[in-house]
Amino acid sequence: DQPRSRGLGDVYKRQLLIWLHGSGQSGDDNKAQMGGATRAFGSEESQEEYPCFILAPQCPSADIGWKNSVETNLMALIADLAENLPIDETRIYLTGSSMGGFGSWRISANHPETFAAVIPICGGGNPGDAEKLKGIPIWAFHGDQDDQVSVEKSRVMFKAIQAIGGELVKYDELTGEGHNIAGGVYAREDLAPWIFGQKLGTKSDSGDSSE
Repeated sequence: DQPRSRGLGDVYKRQLLIWLHGSGQSGDDNKAQMGGATRAFGSEESQEEYPCFILAPQCPSADIGWKNSVETNLMALIADLAENLPIDETRIYLTGSSMGGFGSWRISANHPETFAAVIPICGGGNPGDAEKLKGIPIWAFHGDQDDQVSVEKSRVMFKAIQAIGGELVKYDELTGEGHNIAGGVYAREDLAPWIFGQKLGTKSDSGDSSE
């Protein structure tokens, strides 16, 4: 039941997955950020099962992060891509790790109408944004031995959304795991079906959980 693209005949619209990298991949070479979700969901096997566009922007500096002008430019780029590529705007997904995890929480809170699902990994956000976030399917991950970003930052976000009745948030705390968990998270067999099963207006299988 995928919608057909405007003016492109039989070309079907594709989902868009946005990957926000961590601080160490900042710069302007447009290469360093090509890991994480791009490696997992850009593989031939994944694309055969879940064909999608993948957007991997590069933050110019870790001192800026995924906010302010960088966030503004990213949202403008998403809008431009949606206008010029066969993108299904009801299936836009946001994920990121570390600095990108913080960015995933922040940007989805600022633009909750844009994203059909959000997967923040070892990040954190503003608990005061819980009301904005409670309508988005979110699956957060954090290692309980993370020595770079406190696991408490994900715990707080999960609890804040749950406290106001948010039923679309899930949180997996990975016992014994440190900061570098993105590769393992994206390799989970249950993650891709969950992500690509989400669509704006039809929240599917997103009950709250924690491990």
